[in-house]
Amino acid sequence: MSKIRLFFATLLLSTLPVPALASSTRAIEYLPKATLTTPDLNKDSIKNSNNSSIASEAPTDDLGEDLDLADVDYSELEMTEAETTEAETTEIDPASTTPEALFEYIQQLEARQQNLEEEIEQLRQQLDYQNAQIERNAQEETTAQAEEEASEESASEEVEIAQIEEEDPMGLDIAIGVTTFNPKTSGLLDFATVGFGGANATAIDGDIATVNYEDNEALRYSANIQFADSPIDVGFSTTNVTSQGSATASAPAGGLLFATLANPSQGERATDASADSSLAYSVTDLEVGYSFDLGTSATTRLYGGLRFADISQDTTVRYDGQDFTNAELLFDRNFNGIGVRAGSETKLALGSGFSLFGQAGGALLIGDVSFTQQETNVNGRVPVVAINRVSESQVVPMLELIAGINWLSDIGEDAKLDITFGYAAEQWFNVLNDVRFVDSSGTGSLSQESSDLSSNGLFVELGINFDF
Repeated sequence: MSKIRLFFATLLLSTLPVPALASSTRAIEYLPKATLTTPDLNKDSIKNSNNSSIASEAPTDDLGEDLDLADVDYSELEMTEAETTEAETTEIDPASTTPEALFEYIQQLEARQQNLEEEIEQLRQQLDYQNAQIERNAQEETTAQAEEEASEESASEEVEIAQIEEEDPMGLDIAIGVTTFNPKTSGLLDFATVGFGGANATAIDGDIATVNYEDNEALRYSANIQFADSPIDVGFSTTNVTSQGSATASAPAGGLLFATLANPSQGERATDASADSSLAYSVTDLEVGYSFDLGTSATTRLYGGLRFADISQDTTVRYDGQDFTNAELLFDRNFNGIGVRAGSETKLALGSGFSLFGQAGGALLIGDVSFTQQETNVNGRVPVVAINRVSESQVVPMLELIAGINWLSDIGEDAKLDITFGYAAEQWFNVLNDVRFVDSSGTGSLSQESSDLSSNGLFVELGINFDF
């Protein structure tokens, strides 16, 4: 009976319009295809049915009384077993399905479509969000990179500026100094001795008359060039001074005055004696310096170069009375040499432009030593001695020590005032030669002696430092 009902429902479905099908066809095309299981209908089962049963049990309320089963075309309903099986897995056919089932199926498809649209919308929103996030990240990365590059460029510029600022410019230091020059020689500048005991007395028991040099001011000029952004500098300096000394001596009452420098052949006794002596000192240095730091406040400068020296000593002695009549003796001693010089200087900054410094150095020179001596008597008419000894090569070492305090102060944008105050001492070895007669029995016997020269004293130096 159910099979007959299904048959008529199917027949009715084929004659009814499907209004929603057209509108949903396009949607169906893009959605997953569904399958529908249909009842096992075949030709034999329908033909074997009792026609009377079909007629008596037919739903006349739904189909109407005028339905004639003879008008049904059973050939269209014939389905093989294979076709039935295929229908169970093929796409749904709206013409063979009830409107309720088809409508429900369409609703399901629409629900699926809506879900898919919602999912697509969600995916699109997610994609838009991700794209926006990627774009924001890219913009942020670009901005950060640009800021980093700008920061690096700014830092590089600051470093370059700092480097430029830290670079030491080329400098020129010009200075003039005054040094207290107090020279002394190891050889005695004696010219007479005093004896007591009567006119014929030979005992020497008095003082030795000598010449002492007075303190004089030595002038020192210097110039130094500091190369830009370099620890190397080159310098030039020269020191010149002439020191004078004089002395007189007279025989005491009842005594004698003995001439220590006269030739014994003329006699030794005199009534009066006098001596004048001068020392000329000229030293020039050419040097190259290398400076480096010893911490945050100490700096050391190593230097080396050449030293030129010209040192001369002139002495005039006069004797009169007893064995002499206005006798005159002239002595000329000279050293002229060149050599190497080296040393170091360390400065310790104290703040406010002040610094302490100490310097130690030395030189080794080789040069010519000359010595001349002339003696006349009787108002210069009687020549007694004429000795010349010239161009004898001699090695002369020397040492120097300097210490003091220095003050620098700005006096302009590119200039500084440089004031230095300190103490200097130096020692020259074997720089002057002397010749003496031995005794009266050998009037031609000579003794040669070498003497040292030393000097020490305070100094002050005023300079100006220029930056280029």
